[in-house]
Amino acid sequence: MPEIALAAVWYVVLLVSFVFHEAAHGLAAMKLGDPTAYEHGQVTLDPLPHIRKEPFGMVVMPIISYVLAGWMIGWASTPYDPFWAQRHRRRAALMALAGPAANLILVFTSAKKWERSHK
Repeated sequence: MPEIALAAVWYVVLLVSFVFHEAAHGLAAMKLGDPTAYEHGQVTLDPLPHIRKEPFGMVVMPIISYVLAGWMIGWASTPYDPFWAQRHRRRAALMALAGPAANLILVFTSAKKWERSHK
């Protein structure tokens, strides 16, 4: 696969995982009583609101790290109400766990699809 195509595949995977992760945090917070992420348009699988919030972490840094190191790193974020988190510590913990849980769902789904395609 040509280098530019590989970079594009890496970026799409990174983008999907960032967006799924952050949307899961926001959805969990909304369901548990903190509408902050929803009000800021972050409870969505559309990458554009997430890119608008963190353009450096979601676009610039992945490109720079790929060019310089041969792999991608970056970040994204979803707003939440820290006062809500202080008042509802267990709910805040569930909100925090929602992002990594979303990534595990992506891993298991991808592994299952890969396994099916290689039988």
